[in-house]
Amino acid sequence: MSVETSLLQALVAVGKMLSFSRAAEELHVTQSAISQSIKNLETKLSMQLVQRAGKRIHLTTEGEKLFHVAQDVLNRLDDTIRELKEDKEGMSGKIRIGTFSGIAKSWLSSVLFEFSSEFPRCSVDIWHDEPNNLLSMFDAYRLDALIIPESIIPGGGKHEFLMEEKAVLVFPASEQFGISNASTLEDIVHLPLILVQENDSLFRRWCYAKFGSLPTNIHGRFTINSHAQILEAVSRGLGIAVVPSHVLNRSPFKDKVKTFDESFAIPTNKFHFVYHEESMDLTRMQKLREVIVHKASDFN
Repeated sequence: MSVETSLLQALVAVGKMLSFSRAAEELHVTQSAISQSIKNLETKLSMQLVQRAGKRIHLTTEGEKLFHVAQDVLNRLDDTIRELKEDKEGMSGKIRIGTFSGIAKSWLSSVLFEFSSEFPRCSVDIWHDEPNNLLSMFDAYRLDALIIPESIIPGGGKHEFLMEEKAVLVFPASEQFGISNASTLEDIVHLPLILVQENDSLFRRWCYAKFGSLPTNIHGRFTINSHAQILEAVSRGLGIAVVPSHVLNRSPFKDKVKTFDESFAIPTNKFHFVYHEESMDLTRMQKLREVIVHKASDFN
C-alpha cells in the first residue's frame, strides 16, 4: 500500500500543532484541505488517527505511532532533497559514515575532526552500530560510506583496503607479573586476565597466533566492555589483557603499561572503506576518501 506524501505531511502538521487551523497555516493550505487529507488517510488505512473533542484534538495510539514514523521519513526526505540540490562540485553538505565503536572512538573521530576543520561547510555524522544495522543503513542509502572488516563487506557498493588491525598483549609495568618474551602459554593463562567479554575471542586469537594452541583455563579477573578502561585496569596492576594496538597507541595509559616487541603483534582484521560508486561524483566524498586513505597509514 502506498501513501501519498501530502497525507503524511498533513498528519505530521496536525500532530505537531494539535490544531487543524494551525496545521493549515503551517502548510499554507485551507483548514478544509487538512481535514480532508486526514479523512482520506484514515479511510486508506481503515483506522482512526485523530480524535476530536469539541475544538480540541489529539492523536490516537495508532496516529501517534504513524506520526513519529512519518516525521522521520519526511525529515530524511527533506535532507536528501537538500543534499541533491547542493552543488556537487562544492565542499558543503552532509556525509554519513558507519563503523564500529572502537574504530570511531580510537581513530576515525580524530580524522574527521581534522576533515571538518579544513572543510567547515561539510557536516559529518558518525554512526557506530551492530554490523547488520550498518549494512542495512548503507543498502538503504542512509549511510554514504562504511569502514568495516573485510569479512562483512556487502555485495553492493565499491570498497578499498585501508588498514590492518593488530592486537597486542599488555601487562603492568611492575615486575610482579614476571612476563618476558620467553613466557609460555601456560605462564600467560595462569595470570589474572582482564577480558572485554566472557569468552574473549581477541585473547584466544592472540594465544593461538603466538603459541599455536588455545588456552583451556582462563582466569578472568574482570570483564570490562571497553578497551580504554581495560588499559586503565592493567596500568593499576589488576591483570593482563589483549587489546587492539591502535587503541593502545592513542591511550593516555600507553606509557603506564608494558607490551612485547612488534613481533608479538598479531593481525586480527583488515578494514576497508566501502562506498556507493555514484557518491564519488560529489567532491566532498572524493575529498573524504582521500583524507581517510591517507590517514589510514597512521592507524597502528
